[in-house]
Parts: sequence; structure tokens; C-alpha cells
Amino acid sequence: MAIVLMSLGNNCFYVPMIDVESPGYETLSRDSSYSWVPQGRLNAPIAMQYVGPGQDIIVIEGRCFPHFFGGLATLEAIRQSAAAGKPQTLIRYHPAESADGTRVQGIAAQIVGEFVVTRVRQGEKHISGAGSAHQVDFSIELAAYGADTPLLSGGVAQGGTSSTVTTQNTQAQAAQSTPAPLNSSGAQGSYPPGGA
Repeated sequence: MAIVLMSLGNNCFYVPMIDVESPGYETLSRDSSYSWVPQGRLNAPIAMQYVGPGQDIIVIEGRCFPHFFGGLATLEAIRQSAAAGKPQTLIRYHPAESADGTRVQGIAAQIVGEFVVTRVRQGEKHISGAGSAHQVDFSIELAAYGADTPLLSGGVAQGGTSSTVTTQNTQAQAAQSTPAPLNSSGAQGSYPPGGA
């Protein structure tokens, strides 16, 4: 069974499995900025006034070994999703834990927020005689969508929130129990998180 680590819309990153379209990722970096503007004051130094969250940028980097783990179909699907021009939900998955840190049955889903894909980079290495790459490095850049929603009770705009849900009936458990979308022969599976 392929174990999903993260999903971006219907596109998923897995713990890699041999002969399964299960791309993983190696690093995730997040750059959150906050907007302050200088305000002039009479006979006083300029003061900074907070005007709200700025850009929230996430970069996902990893590599695929297409002859062993696949991954190219997922990169192409992410490109197609990006070209559709719609925000997608970014979710990270991990084993569920109780308040004291012990593992419990189920999967926890950290809903990072709504993001748009701004760039997909792909670099191919070790090209075979057939012209196909044995290693593909990729980088996916995301930016928070910033939907026009009221502030949450915590005072943070919804577009940049993170919340964790732990239950046995979540999208996360459906994701964990469903196989990766394509195998090496190109056979179609049935994965988007929570069903198609």
C-alpha cells in the first residue's frame, strides 16, 4: 500500500514504492512575510503600522527515478492543474497522535491552506540511450491564494492557516488506503483524496 505524505489538490506525494507512480519529496520550505508600512508622525520618529499578512510561499523539492518509482505523470498532472488557474488545497499527512504524543489509530491531516502553483521546474539527468532520464529533479513553487474571507477568531486570514484534523473518517484515511494513481505500465488507479 502506498503511504501518502502530502497532497496538492488531487495530486499526491508518497513514500516511493517500486513500480508504482509514487513520487516523493525531499524538502519543503516556507517563506511567510508580514506587511508593515511606515507612518509619519508629527514631531516623532516614523512608526511602523501592521497592515496584515504578506505573501506565503512554499517550495517543494524532490527527485524521481522514473524507471523505479515513477513520478513523471504526477508532475505533468500538477502542470495541468496549474494551467487550469484554480487554487488547490495543500494537505500534509502523518500518523495520528494523542495529546501526550503516543500514536493512536488513524491518520492526521494538517490542512496547510489554499495555494496556487506559480512554477514547476524539472531537470533530467542520466539520459539513457533511449532518450529517457533515469533521474528527474523537480521543484514546485506555491503561493497562498489569499481568498477574500473574514478573519478567523485567532486573527489570521484563512488563506494562510494551518489546522490539523485527526479522525478515522477523514480524507486522510481515504488517501492512505487508496493505491497510487498509476503503475509503471500506465494503468490508471482511483486516487484523488476522498474519491474522485
